Amino acid sequence: MRLLPFQAGFLLFAAVAVADTPAPQNTAVDGRVLLKAQCAACHSGKSPVGGFDVTKLAGPASFREYPDAWSKAAMRVHNGEMPPQRPLALPDREAFAAWVQTNLRAEACSAGMVAGPAPIRRLSRSQYTSTIRDLLNVHLDIGATLPLDGAGGEGFDNAAETLFLSPIHAEKYLEAAKLALDYAVKDPRARAKFLIAKPGPGVTPDAAARTILQEFLPRAFRRPVAAADVDFHLDFFRAASKRGETFDDAILYALRAALISPQFLFRAEPPNTTGQPRLLDDYSLATRLSYFLWGSEPDGLLLALADEGPGMKSVYELKNGE
Repeated sequence: MRLLPFQAGFLLFAAVAVADTPAPQNTAVDGRVLLKAQCAACHSGKSPVGGFDVTKLAGPASFREYPDAWSKAAMRVHNGEMPPQRPLALPDREAFAAWVQTNLRAEACSAGMVAGPAPIRRLSRSQYTSTIRDLLNVHLDIGATLPLDGAGGEGFDNAAETLFLSPIHAEKYLEAAKLALDYAVKDPRARAKFLIAKPGPGVTPDAAARTILQEFLPRAFRRPVAAADVDFHLDFFRAASKRGETFDDAILYALRAALISPQFLFRAEPPNTTGQPRLLDDYSLATRLSYFLWGSEPDGLLLALADEGPGMKSVYELKNGE
C-alpha cells in the first residue's frame, strides 16, 4: 500500500499529539450546583430565557439525555457569555467546562466504543481525478471540469455533509465521463487498460462487451458485482449497437453509464439492517483505507486481500511479514 512520506509523518505526529495530550482531570466543581445558583433564576420556569431550561440538567442522566444542552452551557459559560451580569472568574469558567467535558466523555464511553453510522460520501474533485486516473490509466486533471467542493467546518473538502449532488454536478459528471473515456480510447496504453476484448473469430460483439464489463465494473464500483449489474450495463451497449454505432462507441456508451452510476460516484457502504453494531465488510474497509492513504480507489493488492477475507486478516499478515 502506498503510504506517502508526508502521510506517514502526519500519522506519527497525530499519534504523538494524542499521547502527549493529558486526559481531562476531575475538578472539585459540581456544574449542576453552579447552574442552579447562577442560571436558574432566568433559565427555568414556564418561560425560560432563550428556551434554555437548566432544570432538565439536574440529574446525572442528563449527560446522556441532553448532551447538546450541556455542551452549549459549557461553551457559553467558558466564553464568559453566561451569566451575563456577573461573569465568572476565568479559573471557575475553565473548571466548569472541564467538568462538563469529563462527564460527557464518561457517559459517551460508559457502554464501550460504539461506532456511529457511516455517511454516504461523494468522491471529491481530487478523489474523482485520482480514481479516473487509476481506472483508465490516463493522466488528466479531469476534476478541473467539475464544480468546486465546499469546505466543511474544519476546512476539509472531503466532509460528507458538504459532498452533495446538485443538478449541475450530474451534468458535469456526464461530460467528465465522456471526456475521460474519449481521451483514454485514443491512448494505446490507456486503451489496453480497459478495452481488454474485441469482436473477432469466435468472439461476438456481445461476448466481447460482456468480458470488458465483467472486468471494468468491479474496479469501478470497488467491490464484486452481480450478474444483474453486468446485464444492466450490457443493455446500454446493445441499445447503442442497435442504433448502428461501432463497437468502440457502443462499449464507451456503456462505460459512461458506469462512470455516472452512484456505485462509482459515491462511497456507500452496505446498510446495517441488524440493529446491532457490526464489523465493516472487507471491500468497504479496503475502500476506506485506499481513499485515506492515497486518495484513490483500492489497487489490485488491496482488492485481492478483500477477496480473501474475512476481516482482511491478510493485511495484518502482510504488515508483520507472516
